[in-house]
Amino acid sequence: NNYSPLGQNKVAIDDKLQKNLKGRIILNVKNGNSWYVNPKDGKRYFLGNGAQAYRIMKYLSTGATNDDLRKIPVGELRADVTQ
Repeated sequence: NNYSPLGQNKVAIDDKLQKNLKGRIILNVKNGNSWYVNPKDGKRYFLGNGAQAYRIMKYLSTGATNDDLRKIPVGELRADVTQ
């Protein structure tokens, strides 16, 4: 209901920003936190450690289809690049 977990007041929601961030991972570099914004409801979910992040992403993410993967440009193997 948009209430702050720190008190009785409601939190202001920037609808445009929320819409633009759906399906993305947000990094808070200052605090070392990361969040996933669910594309279905626009809510953010804390990605704690690697195992927690994996479970949240597996449960909430929409995934990629073969058509999505085909849109990624394919590079060329260069002979001068060593592995």
